[in-house]
Amino acid sequence: MKIKTIKKWSIITLSVLTVITVASFLWIQSQIKHHTGEKTELVDTSIFKVSSTPLVIKNVSVLSTDCTNMIDSLIVTIEEGKIKQIAKNPNIPINYRIIDGSGQYLIPGLVDTHAHLHRSKNDLLLYLANGVTHISEMFGQERHLKWRKEAEEGALSPKIYVATSKIGSQKQKGVIQKIRRLFGSMHNYTDSEKAKEAVINYKEQGYDAIKLSTFLNAEIYQALVDESKRQNLPTVGHLTSSIGLKGLFVNGQSQLAHIEEITKATMYDFGGMNSSNAEEYLEYL
Repeated sequence: MKIKTIKKWSIITLSVLTVITVASFLWIQSQIKHHTGEKTELVDTSIFKVSSTPLVIKNVSVLSTDCTNMIDSLIVTIEEGKIKQIAKNPNIPINYRIIDGSGQYLIPGLVDTHAHLHRSKNDLLLYLANGVTHISEMFGQERHLKWRKEAEEGALSPKIYVATSKIGSQKQKGVIQKIRRLFGSMHNYTDSEKAKEAVINYKEQGYDAIKLSTFLNAEIYQALVDESKRQNLPTVGHLTSSIGLKGLFVNGQSQLAHIEEITKATMYDFGGMNSSNAEEYLEYL
């Protein structure tokens, strides 16, 4: 009788735990989609009229070529999406659409070199609304490649540069690996030949750069950088401690994605920094 009771409660407990686990998984998925904008209603971009008519912006303040001051009361003429003339009193053809820029200013489009678009295309419109005309997506997914293609075909969007998701060399198996993938984990390669093949595949998919993570051993790091050179792809991202600052200048990595990578590298070279040796570290710098 006791055995049957134990079995009964074991089944009930297991069932409850299963329900809790599934419910938790679904809730986490829902929160991820909410956080990354997947649940946000997309703006209907057809409401925005993009005109190809020749354009004049008059009485506008324009940023000087050396970026030191604004030059007032200029007239800017635009044809086929390109600035043709900036002057004080040019002749304005009658077929041009005129916009009064009084009290406004005109500068080149801004560039965000480290963006994370996540899952909502509305972000693209927010960039444009704030004067950002070029962005670099630094954790690229297939949807970002699709958005880039749509932008190239005329969709209302900044120009998009897409680096791959972060690439590491950590060995991950089982539940931990699945959980990390759920939250948009990096891609890991533990074999240098596989890493080289990955670079080739990323290029074929259309990525603009290879994104390196902090968690790379020297062998995989160098394989990625060397193959990227052969494929004419930049390598961007973090700086692994196995390479350090000295290695950075000779191995061919194209860009550091964060300025603190330099600080962290000096800490590695110093042998580690904490509250007890902070003054020595500053002297070392």
